[in-house]
Amino acid sequence: MRVTIGLLAAILLLVLAPGPGLQAQTIEVLAGQNGGSELSDSTESIISGCLDFLFQSGVIATNDRPAELSPEAFADPGRGMESAASGLVDFIFSFRVSYGPSTSLVGRSVPLAMDWRVLRVSDRRVLGEGSLAPALDLPMDQKKFDAGLRSLGSDLGKTCLSILRTRIGLGLPQPMPALASSAPFNESSGQGVKP
Repeated sequence: MRVTIGLLAAILLLVLAPGPGLQAQTIEVLAGQNGGSELSDSTESIISGCLDFLFQSGVIATNDRPAELSPEAFADPGRGMESAASGLVDFIFSFRVSYGPSTSLVGRSVPLAMDWRVLRVSDRRVLGEGSLAPALDLPMDQKKFDAGLRSLGSDLGKTCLSILRTRIGLGLPQPMPALASSAPFNESSGQGVKP
């Protein structure tokens, strides 16, 4: 009986143990902004879009609330390293949003520029960094504006994963295929949604 239990335990360990090359990679998304806490909801929408893309790509991701952050503070690549290392995070995807007044909508602040950086926690190495100028200063309602912010976050997530895949050859999972379309079902092709 003891041999059977021991054998079952050994088989269970073999089944549950990750094989060579199979390991979870965790990314922490750190966001900074200028312009005050009233813009946190906009930055949260960007974070949400980024996290959604990472999760759909099969990546474990975490985040903190956006912090008020100067360009000088963002320039420090050590920001967030200690908490990431203690939280078993492998990579940090950090970005800073610079908000300014909209030219088309009175009273609205919009992202004017974004700086981003991908860091490996184990050796504190910067794997990639850059800037972009979001094009969200268009007349639109709040719902479309929020969707634009989430799309911006998704684009940042794509950039992050692209760097991890190409620059260090990390074998992260590919994005999951899109869900079935809402197009009517086509009998001849087998495509679409059945009524």
